[in-house]
Amino acid sequence: MSVAAFSTVQSLALISTTKITAVRTLECSPGSDPACIAAASGLVKVGDTYWVVADDELFMGSFKETAPVELLRVLPGELPIDHHERKDAKPDLEALVHLPAGATGLPNDILLGLGSGSKPNRNRGVAVTLDKHGEPQGSVRVVDLTQLYAVLKLKFAKLNIEGAAVHENVLWLAQRGNGIKNTNAIVNIDLEKVVSAIKNNQLIGASAIKSVTKVDLGSTQSVSWSFTDIASLKNGNLVFTAAAETSYGTVDDGDVVGAAVGIMTPEGKVLKFSKLDPVVKLEGVHVISETNGQIELALVSDGDMAGVPAKLYRARVST
Repeated sequence: MSVAAFSTVQSLALISTTKITAVRTLECSPGSDPACIAAASGLVKVGDTYWVVADDELFMGSFKETAPVELLRVLPGELPIDHHERKDAKPDLEALVHLPAGATGLPNDILLGLGSGSKPNRNRGVAVTLDKHGEPQGSVRVVDLTQLYAVLKLKFAKLNIEGAAVHENVLWLAQRGNGIKNTNAIVNIDLEKVVSAIKNNQLIGASAIKSVTKVDLGSTQSVSWSFTDIASLKNGNLVFTAAAETSYGTVDDGDVVGAAVGIMTPEGKVLKFSKLDPVVKLEGVHVISETNGQIELALVSDGDMAGVPAKLYRARVST
C-alpha cells in the first residue's frame, strides 16, 4: 500500500462558480416514519430510481423524479429522538455506491452504503441486492468494515469516510479532512476483494487497500475545504463535492461558509474547482450524463436539521 500527497487547488489559475438549482424536497410517503430524509449523505441513480442514504437514519430511501421517497430499513433497532443521543448512536452511513451487475462476477446490482468510521459504532456498511427491475431482493446484508477501517485510521488524525465511487476494478473512498489537523484523501480499494467479502459474508481485510493519496483542497475564509462525496466519470476521473465547515472534529457539525464541486484525476490532481451558488452543504453527487464536455449532476443536501427535508439539486459543469 502506497501513501502519496498531492497539493492542488492553490495552483489552479482560475476557480470558477457553478449555479445549482433545487429540483425537489425529499418528503417520504404519507404515514412514513421518518416523514422525510433530512440528512441526505449519499446518492446514486439506478435506471429511473434515485437511492439515498441518510447519516442519521437506519433506512435507505428510493424515489422517482417526482414521487415521494419510499423507505427501506437497512439496519435493525431504533435511534433516540434526542439530538445529542441520536448523534452518538447513529450508524452514520455517509457514502453510497452502485456496484453494477457483472462487476467482478456479481449476478445482480448491489447498493453499498458505508459508515464513516469516525466512531466505533460507525464501522458498518450495508449491501442491498437489486433484482432485474431495480427492486430490493432478499435480505439486507450488514458489512463489517472494522479491519479495513482499522488500517485507514492509522493514516489520518481522524477517519471520516464521506464518499465512494466505482470505476472498473477500483472502489474509491473519499476521506473528509474536516477537523483539526485532519487530511483529505482518496483511497484505492480492490473492488474484487470487496465483492468477494460481501458475497461470502467475510470481513474486508487490510489487503484490499492499494493506495492512499492525500489531497490538499486549500481553504476559504480561513476554513479548510473537505470532501463530502465523489462520483466517477467515464474516463476514470472523479467528480467531487466539498464543503468548508467550521467544525473542530469529525463528529460535530459547524457553520458552512463555502460549498464546491470539482473534478480530479485518480492520482489526486484537481483539474477543476468551482464554488457553488448558492452555498449549500451537498453530501451526495451522481453523474447523470456526460455530453460534449458538459457533465450534468444530481446532488443532495444535508442541512443538519432534523425534520427539515433535504433537497435534490441539479448542476452542470464543464470538463
